[in-house]
Amino acid sequence: MLRLYLLWLYLLWLYLLWLYLLWLYLLWLRLLWLSLLWLYTKQEGIHELELEVLRKLRPQLEQVMGQLPLALALALALALALALALALALALALALALALP
Repeated sequence: MLRLYLLWLYLLWLYLLWLYLLWLYLLWLRLLWLSLLWLYTKQEGIHELELEVLRKLRPQLEQVMGQLPLALALALALALALALALALALALALALALALP
C-alpha cells in the first residue's frame, strides 16, 4: 500500500512538473509572439516613415537624377583637361631638358 501511495505521489509530482513546464513554454510562446508583434509594428512604422520621406524628397531626387548626366559629362571633361595639362607640362619639361646644354 505504501508503494502504491509513493508511486501515486511520484506521478502527481511528474504531472505538476509537466504542467509547470507547459506553463513556462506557453509563457515563452506568448513573449515570443509579443516580441514578433512589436518588431512587425516597428518595421511598419519605419516603412511608413520611409514612404513619407520619399514622397517629400521625390521632386528633389528627380531633379538631382536629371542633373546627373551633366555632372558626369563635366567630370569627364575635367579629367580630360587635367590629362592634357599634365601631358603639356611633361612635354614642356622634356623640351626644356633637351634645350639645356
